[in-house]
Amino acid sequence: MFELLLPGDVARQYESRILEVAPSRLRIVLDPDVSRAEIAVTGSYDRPFEEIVADMPSLRWIHSTSAGIDALHSPEIEARGLLLTSSAGVYAPAMAEYAITAMVLLARGWSTWLESQRERCWPDRSSSGTNLRGKVLGIVGYGGVGRRLALAAKALGMTVLATRRTPLVTSAEPLDVLLPPEALSRLLADSDFVVVSASLNSSTKGLIGDRELRTMKQGAFLINLSRGALIDQDALVQALTDRRIGGAVIDVANPEPLPSDSPLWNAPNLWITPHVAGDTVEGRQAAIDLLCENLRFYVRGKADRMTNLVDVRAHR
Repeated sequence: MFELLLPGDVARQYESRILEVAPSRLRIVLDPDVSRAEIAVTGSYDRPFEEIVADMPSLRWIHSTSAGIDALHSPEIEARGLLLTSSAGVYAPAMAEYAITAMVLLARGWSTWLESQRERCWPDRSSSGTNLRGKVLGIVGYGGVGRRLALAAKALGMTVLATRRTPLVTSAEPLDVLLPPEALSRLLADSDFVVVSASLNSSTKGLIGDRELRTMKQGAFLINLSRGALIDQDALVQALTDRRIGGAVIDVANPEPLPSDSPLWNAPNLWITPHVAGDTVEGRQAAIDLLCENLRFYVRGKADRMTNLVDVRAHR
């Protein structure tokens, strides 16, 4: 019998679906009944996940319901040699759509229209923003989300640049230029829109700081889909206040939830959403489908065939 730890909300909504994988071989448990569980799924718990992991001597595999695994970087997890899988890719369609929405919002100046509506005022139509067609999109971190976004952007007539840590044959990719991370400054200088979708690790923390924001085109727009720690938030506030960039949309912050006294709340033309870019009905279902697919391999002793196996050491 394989014991599987689930967050309460996931268990309530998807328990029957998950048990269908192997009805006679799976048992779902909730925290704190974790001592015999060998599989743990991340999510919303009443205590820190690291603390739960420390109470799980039988743990063999952690499945992250997030595309990123930055919250799972700990010496204990690495030292115990645990299997780790992520949900990378399952939220990509929703996140790409979010990025396109954000670009349209910024390009067309929706903030002015919404404010006018709140004030019951018919706005001046003399300034209606700009098209996406013909503009340059720079994607920082070309993975599953980046590729989905590039496909959509090319369909809209945009030129697409991207950075990627590992080499890639670009002939079949929806890209005009693929750059190494060291060429980030070129991407920033050439792009009208910059979308950050890189994973958070030691090499990307603070990736976009004051120098990088000054490298961006005057009036360019910034969108962060990744993690708050990739961007120096104080530098972002200053760049927006000084009107050096035209605006920004961030779906992530550091920390989360964002404190009520954070300067981000009052920064001009900054739109903030609470880490929901990939949070759609379809995205959640895709995440559960991936978990179930990996469970089938695991209970059959074929863990090496699971999707999105992660090398923790490579993400330090």
